[in-house]
Amino acid sequence: MKNLIMTVNVLGACWAMAQPPGLAARRVAEMVTREKPGKIISVLDVRKEATDAFAQSALKVQQMTTVKTVYSHQPKMAKDCGLAVAQKALKENAQAGAVVLIIDAGEAPSLAVFPEDRMAVINAQRVQQGAADGKVAAARMEKEIFRAVAHIAGGTDEQANSAMKTVLAAQDLDALVATTFSPSIAMTIAQNVGKFNFSTVETVPYRVAVVRGWAPAPTNDAQRAIWEQVSKSKAKATVTGGGK
Repeated sequence: MKNLIMTVNVLGACWAMAQPPGLAARRVAEMVTREKPGKIISVLDVRKEATDAFAQSALKVQQMTTVKTVYSHQPKMAKDCGLAVAQKALKENAQAGAVVLIIDAGEAPSLAVFPEDRMAVINAQRVQQGAADGKVAAARMEKEIFRAVAHIAGGTDEQANSAMKTVLAAQDLDALVATTFSPSIAMTIAQNVGKFNFSTVETVPYRVAVVRGWAPAPTNDAQRAIWEQVSKSKAKATVTGGGK
């Protein structure tokens, strides 16, 4: 039932955002809202200039997750490093259950997330660097806000038992059934090796490696038999192909 309610909420939010302005206005009377007590997701901007686009992004997060998400602009807090500011914001704001901090920090990392501590820091300068125009820069920031929220508010908690379940304390780690991520996450990482230029380690039967052409020279009778058999097959196929 809970999953059904969440699905309805998400679909409703997406439907509402997709409506033309005029139609959306006429539908207002048909919608009702209630707010349950609890903590909020705080999108805290400590840069010099406030950005209305961030407030709109926070509203989208709220509409899609049903979690109250509040944008605030507090440039006076930008005195320490991003992590220290985020820690202070989470500690001093009793309402905040998670904090997404937006700062200008030169060449510092674009996005730093601390899932167990419910904090994320977005370096707007780095994210928007080289953007063709303001529209592109704003779109980048909205995506990073959503990515940050997913990491610190349980959005990476998959259905399968894995190490990617939501963890907020050492006891949560102890309670995890699995110690590794799931096969689906492993597959996703494998599919992204090109983006990261990762070195890969492939383990296959010796015969498969010989057929593919990258097997090392045989070191025992079994491997020599396979090597000779595959070599003869390839030679035969070459002769047959050349005779056509």
